[in-house]
Amino acid sequence: MKDKEISQKITRFLNGDLNNEEIDQLWEEFLKNPELFSQFETEVNLHDMFRKEQAATSPDKKSEPGTIKKLQSYKIWLYSAAAAVLISVGLQLFSVQQGELLQRSALASIDVNEMVGADIFRSDEEVSNDLDISINVALAKALDEEFDEAISILENLLEEDLSPQQFGRVSLNLGILSYNKADYQRSIYHFQQVLDTESLPEFFDEKAWWFLGNAYVNLKETENAREAVFNAYTMDGRFASPALSLLKKLDIELGRIPAEPDPAL
Repeated sequence: MKDKEISQKITRFLNGDLNNEEIDQLWEEFLKNPELFSQFETEVNLHDMFRKEQAATSPDKKSEPGTIKKLQSYKIWLYSAAAAVLISVGLQLFSVQQGELLQRSALASIDVNEMVGADIFRSDEEVSNDLDISINVALAKALDEEFDEAISILENLLEEDLSPQQFGRVSLNLGILSYNKADYQRSIYHFQQVLDTESLPEFFDEKAWWFLGNAYVNLKETENAREAVFNAYTMDGRFASPALSLLKKLDIELGRIPAEPDPAL
């Protein structure tokens, strides 16, 4: 798809003129090229600016007929989009609020296989670091579903003099285990610790951003969630596809893009 065609599709999307198939095609383009998402954000911001300018127009000021017609047309679209969202949510979820629907899009839990161990396979002349061994013992406990014991070991390790690599592993693992206990505030703290640690492999940051975003979704901190999920998406790794899907829902919740119409209506 050419850039001009993508730009036109973005504009049509914001105007509510794309069908479901065309919307899916547009999001596939975003998935192939994350830079296009920045273009999309620019269009969204311009669209939002136009809406605010129109809303700020004083009703007692004289306006040209063309301006009045344009404003009325825009209002009709806005009310229609709002009605479509309300009807869709009403039919599908009855009294379930939109924010609760967004929460259901977050990870219910994080697979413990996302936890990371320490590399203790070294030369015969080196003695394995006791701290590395403890990290792996905690991982083994988690894999055996002995989660409280794993957390206890990892929290004790935070009292030790850890290297950046060890600290990153401990923090990521504690973030995952805290998330799975629905202690999202504590998981956010640990995932942020990972992101604040320098010299870690890139996949640490990718995991931390993605899991951090999901934790914020569970706490209904939509702006923070959107920022974290977007960072995970732009890393263009294994979480790019689910991150893009969640981004769509977050932007609808934030009012940055219109909701997709219910095909059954």
